[in-house]
Amino acid sequence: MSNLKFSICVSLALLPTICLSDSNLGKCRNFFYDQVPPQFTSPKIGANIFQLCYSDFAVSYSGISKTGIWSAEFITPQKLKLAQQISRQDNFKEEIRIPERYRAKLEDYRRSGWDRGHLSPSAQRESREAQNDSFYLTNIFPQASSNNQGLWADIEKATRGYIKKTNQSAYMVTGTLFIGPKLKTIGSGVLVPTHVYKVIYFPSTNIAGAYVAVNDNSGRVDTVSIKQLEQYSGVNFFPTKKKDASLTVRYNLPLTPNHTSRLRGIYPNPVNQSQIFEMLPDNSIHSKVTRIPQYQENRSVATDLGKGVANELKDASINIIRKILN
Repeated sequence: MSNLKFSICVSLALLPTICLSDSNLGKCRNFFYDQVPPQFTSPKIGANIFQLCYSDFAVSYSGISKTGIWSAEFITPQKLKLAQQISRQDNFKEEIRIPERYRAKLEDYRRSGWDRGHLSPSAQRESREAQNDSFYLTNIFPQASSNNQGLWADIEKATRGYIKKTNQSAYMVTGTLFIGPKLKTIGSGVLVPTHVYKVIYFPSTNIAGAYVAVNDNSGRVDTVSIKQLEQYSGVNFFPTKKKDASLTVRYNLPLTPNHTSRLRGIYPNPVNQSQIFEMLPDNSIHSKVTRIPQYQENRSVATDLGKGVANELKDASINIIRKILN
């Protein structure tokens, strides 16, 4: 792993900004399309970010949410063959390069009721070192159990299966969303995402799409266009492709390994917009009920849609400033 460099800046404006990162992603440029990393388009999301370059993936970690905001990787069929030869060895650990006040800790997740979900999956790592890197808490977020072990695991297997089936390489960016007026926290202030997403781009066919799932046990998931996801994430995933029409297309991506095995190609969805961002977590659901994206709208609850960050994030940043000044 490379050394993390950062600087501290504090603003006392009405909407405070804290930044603790000095981009160190140059050593990870091969993990990004055109060797250009995703860029934050929202100052709220881009505040207090630590950029970390690991052995075969990169992470932008938020000191406010104490989770990874996105993790990027470049996956080839050859990498997946190597990854299949490596047995999983769980080794969750804290990232000591993150200052302690902004660091997610192992004790935050203990008895929380939430799984330690990966952004860049351990099953896609091409070496033991890379697999060990994937267990740093900078690459982890609180994930609902059925989401982590069922729905999202199937999506990860489906994407790996499609890469192997078609012999195509792909750029992936997996991240967290915080939407709505209320957010849960665990431990010492680790924020629980409302949604998790995975962007996938196949450069050989110029097909780019994304999955978005509600972070609960309901099984609610849908595919979206890159442009629609960017409106809610505050992230420009492919800065050199801003005007590419493929980013506006909503593709029907495979949701399960079985879908992948039967799939003859990836085609556009005639309905270009998804309603998945309006679906907020329902913590009364204890097991997944469906993976078919047929949802009822929840506009009355999602009052902060489109802003890319909940009010609690603003409050968290204010509290961090107070701690620094005290």
